[in-house]
Amino acid sequence: MIAQASENLREFVNVGRCQIVQADALGYLLGIEDNTFDIVASALTLHNLEASHRLEVHRHIWRALKPEGIFINADKYAPHDEQARFDALAIALKRFFDTLLPLRKYSLLQDWVLHGIADQAPDRCMRQDDAVRELSGIGFVDITIHDRENMEAVLSARKAASTTE
Repeated sequence: MIAQASENLREFVNVGRCQIVQADALGYLLGIEDNTFDIVASALTLHNLEASHRLEVHRHIWRALKPEGIFINADKYAPHDEQARFDALAIALKRFFDTLLPLRKYSLLQDWVLHGIADQAPDRCMRQDDAVRELSGIGFVDITIHDRENMEAVLSARKAASTTE
């Protein structure tokens, strides 16, 4: 993902308009001053964190954003409805089997299946409704879910222009 982002955003990185960072999210954010970034974007990372750790990351993303800054996260946002969540997991697991079995990538298939199940653990599952409530409680506004397909969705949220908004 880092290599692909670096390739796609090369011209912006070269002129200093964009920075691509691979680091522990919370460790990195702790070293960032308040109101530093216009945009913080993440993809398929935050669902891997335990809920309490993810809350701290969300808080520091909000702190690091400039007023009117945007947080974008393309990730696994589980539907709150248990049947819909189960159905989405089944679709994801079927994709792993359909893709990796013909390639005889059995070890990789095992890793992805176990990872997909682990993502649903009570201390890790990132439910859409809970995430929206959490971000709102931190102070984000205009929280929107875009382009949902099964478990995957893009969430955007904005830091208000002032803390009174």
